[in-house]
Amino acid sequence: MQPVQCAETRLTELIQLLGSKEYQDRENASRALEKRDDAVIELRAALASDNAEVARRAKSILNVIVNRRLMRCLEYGRSGRIDLIAESARIHETIADGKVVWQTILDASWEIVKLGQPDTAVQQKWKHEGFPEQPFKNFVAQRANYFIGRNSLDAVKNVRLLTIWHSGILKGNGVNRSLIVNAGPIQVDHVVGGCIVFSTEGLSGSLGLYHSLVVTDGDIRLRHANNSVVIARGNIRIAELTGAKCNLSLHAGGRVHIESLVHNGRRAPFNGRTNLLEGTEIKEGVRTSLGFVRFFEISDVGIEVRGDGAPKLEKLLADSPMAKAGLKPGDVILAIDDCKVGDCDAVRRMLRRAFVLGGGVLTISRDGGTLEKPVSFAGWELPALKR
Repeated sequence: MQPVQCAETRLTELIQLLGSKEYQDRENASRALEKRDDAVIELRAALASDNAEVARRAKSILNVIVNRRLMRCLEYGRSGRIDLIAESARIHETIADGKVVWQTILDASWEIVKLGQPDTAVQQKWKHEGFPEQPFKNFVAQRANYFIGRNSLDAVKNVRLLTIWHSGILKGNGVNRSLIVNAGPIQVDHVVGGCIVFSTEGLSGSLGLYHSLVVTDGDIRLRHANNSVVIARGNIRIAELTGAKCNLSLHAGGRVHIESLVHNGRRAPFNGRTNLLEGTEIKEGVRTSLGFVRFFEISDVGIEVRGDGAPKLEKLLADSPMAKAGLKPGDVILAIDDCKVGDCDAVRRMLRRAFVLGGGVLTISRDGGTLEKPVSFAGWELPALKR
């Protein structure tokens, strides 16, 4: 029997061929599917197949496609879309090339620091006193493969040189000269010093932040901070700042609230006295920080959504992934990949996850009925940042 030619075979037929009795048919189908970025949803469904061979091959093929998506998201991250790097930690449990991941993070981080701390003397101080640029380049090159995985800060105090690729709530008692990428919230109850921190859901705790970079799609709550660049899509709240040599760059999509200021040894309410903060920049209501960092928006995938209790599609670009999947204006989004979405921000976050993965299934309400619409993001490029 001649092996099946897979060049123009439909996705459903290729999936079926993964369980063929003919070894060569299975191999041909696997190789063909590995090139199909639009096969993510079908392959995810195949993971539940009763045929063990189909499920095994589907998992292997998905790893290839998802790692290719990760490399694309790293390219976006290098150009300022830091939240895509953090989101990747939620879905990429195994990484094909860890050194590329960490090097991209370091390069993007140093670009942000140079923009947030333009004073070259301050930059040199960062390098000398804590910011892990060159030390981490050496550390990553030597030990990256040993630190890729789901690590935790629980019950660890003041650890150093830790690299974390994590998903979920991350708690700890202090960390120094470390790199943390977390798809979820971070809670630290001691000092964060000389660190790079990317998070999708905020940073909080009774912590002090020193010589560090934090970028998060969420809120930030700190006890005190200095010599740091802090970027949040939400609000930034700091209990206390010391006026002399503060050297902070604070950029918030929401508000920046500083409770008190220590000046000449005395503590008093801050009351907006930015003139007493040396080397500090505070900006509120920004969506593109430092002309470089931009967070994922719903409009990035060609749609507009309105409504809090029931997010409704208002507009779709004709060539957008959702339009191609058959969605229409007026459709109400109920869930994405079986996760209920109650407001527009939940839709935004789940669409970002689906984009990083390469596709997702939207559950919608239309004309009193419920429909499921598989959406593929294969071939869709996010808009370039306008500087």
